[in-house]
Amino acid sequence: MHLLETKRLLKRIKKRCVFQDDQQLEESLSISFLAFLLRISTLTLALLSILMYGFLNFFRALTLDLIDCTRFSSRIAI
Repeated sequence: MHLLETKRLLKRIKKRCVFQDDQQLEESLSISFLAFLLRISTLTLALLSILMYGFLNFFRALTLDLIDCTRFSSRIAI
């Protein structure tokens, strides 16, 4: 956003909200922005955990268990 658009947006917010000074407005906006970032990061972590769970389950099906490994090694030894 351009600086002029940002100033217009701040003026509209000031008209709708009752703040004693600009510092309270900035603190309120920064808290809202931090809450927004927290929500996005939580969503990102949830998506990553779901993808990793699926990724690891895919490779779990390809791995051999201990019994298969011992059978395979005993066949090679014979």
